[in-house]
Amino acid sequence: RDAFYIANLTKGTFKPTNQIVHVIGGAEIYKEALPYTSLLCISHVNAEVEGDVYFPEYNQREWSFNPSASGHYNADEDNQYEFDVLVYERNRPPRMIEL
Repeated sequence: RDAFYIANLTKGTFKPTNQIVHVIGGAEIYKEALPYTSLLCISHVNAEVEGDVYFPEYNQREWSFNPSASGHYNADEDNQYEFDVLVYERNRPPRMIEL
C-alpha cells in the first residue's frame, strides 16, 4: 500500500476518495481531520501513562457507537497493556474538502 504525506487538509492537497484513509496524529492533525471524517476508531489503553497530548474533543451526539466493529484486546507479547478499540460512525455525511 502507498502512504502519503498531507501538509494541510484545508488547502485541498489531495482528492477525496472512496478508499479508507487512516489519519495518524498528533492531536492537531486529528483536530484538523475530524470535520472530514466519517468513521472513528479510537484506542483506549487501559493504563495510566504520562502524556500531555490527547485526542480532540468531539460532539458525541454526532456519532453512533458500532459494537460489532469494536473490540477488546488483552496484553500479550506485542502489547504491554490491554486496550479497547471503539468504533464510531458519523450520523450524517462529513464535510467535503473543496479542491
